[in-house]
Amino acid sequence: MAKPKNHKATPFLGTKLFVQTGLGEEVSITAATLSPATLTIEGSKLKADDMIVLSGLGELDGRFPVASVEGDKVTLCDEVDWSEKTLPTDFTEAKAQRIQWSNNFCAVKSFSKDGSTTEQIDVTTICSDGKEYESGDTEYGSIKLTFFLQYSSSAVQRLLRKYENSKEKFAVKMVLTRDEGTMFYFGSIETGMNIEGSVGQMMDSGVSIKLSGRDYLNVPLPSVQKTNLSKTK
Repeated sequence: MAKPKNHKATPFLGTKLFVQTGLGEEVSITAATLSPATLTIEGSKLKADDMIVLSGLGELDGRFPVASVEGDKVTLCDEVDWSEKTLPTDFTEAKAQRIQWSNNFCAVKSFSKDGSTTEQIDVTTICSDGKEYESGDTEYGSIKLTFFLQYSSSAVQRLLRKYENSKEKFAVKMVLTRDEGTMFYFGSIETGMNIEGSVGQMMDSGVSIKLSGRDYLNVPLPSVQKTNLSKTK
């Protein structure tokens, strides 16, 4: 039996990064559950680590990562919390579309994301023992990428220029090394592609992507847990 991995750090080298190129065809959703968040989709051809766009489901509309697929049952990732949402009674217009991804963006040299910040609203009154606050809206920060400039050979860099000029929102998928999971982001270009170069160096570029809404982490089930689940079927 293979020993479980016991590492203390997650290397950046080997990380995979993908940018949304479009959407697949619409498929019908015939049922859903709130806790856990699942969908019934016949013949969807979805798989774990896909991201889907849901429509016609009222409060459940949005973009969500897929954790697992068993037959027609699609289970969304653990961070999708629908427990306080309203389940629709009519699924006539309920549709799902799989987000389509670029090839791995191999020219990337560095990746950074700002931590999110939540507005703190002052609710102090004359009866307070001290300052009191309640949480307000959350600012989800930005993603910053740096990469080698490769206009002619990199379809992703040309795609980023397209998003910069169209102001269209798009998804980004980052697969971490050592099975640490997959991060999903959604936003639009905040700072477009720069160009920087000097004698003796390669031409560099980069972009900043302003996030719109929360990100999602999809962590794969450990091998032991997968084995136990298969035994209980």
